[in-house]
This record gives sequence, structure tokens and C-alpha cells, in this order.
Amino acid sequence: MNTIKLSNAAGRFVPVPVILMLLLTVGVSAQDTVSEADTTRTNAVRVFLDCRFCDLDYMKKEIPYINYVRDIRESQLYLLISSQQASSGGTHVTLFFSGREEFAGMTDTLYFNTYPDDTDDMRRSGL
Repeated sequence: MNTIKLSNAAGRFVPVPVILMLLLTVGVSAQDTVSEADTTRTNAVRVFLDCRFCDLDYMKKEIPYINYVRDIRESQLYLLISSQQASSGGTHVTLFFSGREEFAGMTDTLYFNTYPDDTDDMRRSGL
């Protein structure tokens, strides 16, 4: 069996399988570094999301430019999403935003209504 060999700067031959293993090792460590950097955004707002019916995976995928925190004491923005049945058969959704830390005193409320024949995807994307 013939092995292809490449020479390095010192004139020594390095087998191709060794080079491939080194490249794969470097590639795997580079991927780990990128995924760690993507999960925490340095200057992004830290949001505590209080929602019992929300699809959190969908929201994190669609709104990736904020940091989602699990402890309200670490948040800069508290977001409460609640819903109730409307007389039309749809749902009335309320989004209440309350600032914390440097955003203290800032509040806002948004409303969103769904129709009875809306699909789950239409409700999710509407939020």
C-alpha cells in the first residue's frame, strides 16, 4: 500500500493521514468556539420571559439578538405574555414589558388578537 507524503519546511515527509487528523481536530475546536460565542451576546438586552404557553424554542430561533435569562434578578427587561379567550372564539394576547436596572420605570403594553380558525403557526408568528 502506497502512502502519499508531503514534505514540510524542514524537508521531512509527513504522511497525509496525519495532516487530515490535525485538520479535523482544528475544525472541531473551531466549531465549539463559534457555538459558545453565539449563545451569549455581549451587549444584548437580558430578557426574562414569563409565558406559560409560548414555544420558547421557536421564540429563541426567531429572536436571536437578545439574551434569554432564567432568573428575573439578572434581567434588564421583564416580559409577561398572557392570554384569555375572546368572545369571538379567538384569543386575546397581552404582552406587558417592564424595564429593570437601567431601563427601570419604562413600561409598555401590546395587544394581539387571534381568530378561531388561525393555525398554531399563525399564532406563534403573530407574537
